[in-house]
Amino acid sequence: TAAQSALKAKPAESTPPPEIEAEKIEVAAKTAAAAEAKRKLAEHKTKLAKSEVELKAVQAGQPGKIAAAEKAFKEAGAHLAAVRQPTTSPARQELAKAKAALDGANAQLLASRAEIERWTRAQVFMTVHKAREAHTAKKSRYEDLVQTAKDAFVPVERAKAQIASLEKEVSEAPAKLAEAEAHLAQAIQSRDAARKTVAETQAAATQKENAVADGKKAEAEVAALTKKLTGLNTEIGKRREARGKLTEGTPDYEKADAAVQGIKPDITKTETDLAAAKAKLPKPELAQELAAAQEAAKNAAAEAKLAGDKATAAEKNVAKAKQAATDAAQKLATLQKNLPALAATASAAKLKAEQDSAFAAKELESAKAAAERARAEYEKRYQPVQTVAGN
Repeated sequence: TAAQSALKAKPAESTPPPEIEAEKIEVAAKTAAAAEAKRKLAEHKTKLAKSEVELKAVQAGQPGKIAAAEKAFKEAGAHLAAVRQPTTSPARQELAKAKAALDGANAQLLASRAEIERWTRAQVFMTVHKAREAHTAKKSRYEDLVQTAKDAFVPVERAKAQIASLEKEVSEAPAKLAEAEAHLAQAIQSRDAARKTVAETQAAATQKENAVADGKKAEAEVAALTKKLTGLNTEIGKRREARGKLTEGTPDYEKADAAVQGIKPDITKTETDLAAAKAKLPKPELAQELAAAQEAAKNAAAEAKLAGDKATAAEKNVAKAKQAATDAAQKLATLQKNLPALAATASAAKLKAEQDSAFAAKELESAKAAAERARAEYEKRYQPVQTVAGN
């Protein structure tokens, strides 16, 4: 086609963008379709030529048949004239034979003429059919060329639309990148704040856990000191009881009193230690405070994970925006570079298609006139005469 010829005439360049490749593929598809149509037309023409050869063969054989039939008709007529006069029975029989021969010859002559007429009509109809198909083929070619000329600049318009879209994308890229970077900065700030909260809540929970552990130690110490104090009080009671059985002023009393007085410092110290241990006992609300601190630490960890995921997504968006800007700029440069060559190819294809269509238009008019003449001749020769009512 015109478009394909123009593409073949185009000098070698660097690898074209996918858009130009797509247009070449489209042109190749149209060329293949046109070639297939031409192939089918050639096959049909071959069949028509074969039919014409057969028709001519029949026509070539018919004159001999007609001549033989006419000869037989004449001989039968002469024989019939010769035997008409006698009245004898054998003569009548001969006359009957001659008449039968004459009738047969006449029938053969009529059949031969009818066959010739049938083949002649078929030949005339074949001429009409060939003219009609020639007109259809010329019309199809003309329409293809007109459409090719009309579509020649479609690839150029597509490329221009893509260039406009890419220019818009490139101009908007800095703002989009700045927006993505702002979101990233905000996401990083939220992530860092969430991590700080995690550290603080975890420290608070750890502090409460340590307080609970210290409380358990204090409880054990209180229990031990209470037991010790109980034992000391029991012991001093026994010593006092033993001293009470003695007489004051005696050496035994003095000794027993010294035993009573000697245990009192231990009791005093144990009472002091017990009071200090009781002061270390946990508050009743410590368990609730620990549960609250642990829940806060758990929630802070979940928030930190969410904030971290958002920061990661924001980092990917920034990278994606940068890559999109780079790709758009590269694609725009390639299209702008190839646009003049694409336009030149389109101009050449359009010019050739217009020139070819002008020639095809003349061929189409000639084919149309030939088809109309063939049809008119056929209808004039073979259409039945229309009778007028009342005649």
